[in-house]
Amino acid sequence: PPLSQRLDLALRQLRMLAPDVVCLQEVRPLDGTSGRTTADELAAGLGMTAHYAMAVEWEDGAHGKLPAGQEGVAIIARSIRSTRALPLPEVRVADARVLLSAEVDTDGGPVWIHTTHLHYRLDDGVARENQVLAIDEAIRAGRTNESAPQILCGDFNATSDSDEMRF
Repeated sequence: PPLSQRLDLALRQLRMLAPDVVCLQEVRPLDGTSGRTTADELAAGLGMTAHYAMAVEWEDGAHGKLPAGQEGVAIIARSIRSTRALPLPEVRVADARVLLSAEVDTDGGPVWIHTTHLHYRLDDGVARENQVLAIDEAIRAGRTNESAPQILCGDFNATSDSDEMRF
């Protein structure tokens, strides 16, 4: 908090960077009634489109001290052709993960952008390895020799020398 100031700061910085694509993790609805998320707010301010995929939804007290809510990942781009979301393995109470993929238009043709948020606990290495294997399988499954390039983004919650990152 205050969320509005954080969003304003992010929007100012993103405008200066003029990105073609923004991948977000820990995306939440702005309130319980509008259905708009923090990604929608940023996309509107950038004149872009957002696609949100909910990863987890929880009740009061089930996710630490947070009130009931949900969280997921999002991709913001100028033009999104199609999307797909894949639930990742190692689901836990009030803690599930997803891979969101979007085919976006670029001046050079379509590109597949993927974003995810892997488990975060220090002892979650094996869980992250299973999640990374599922991501790799999903990305490879849709590829052909003529496929659009693939870019994977995310919050991987792992050090660069960990097994999951080296893979």
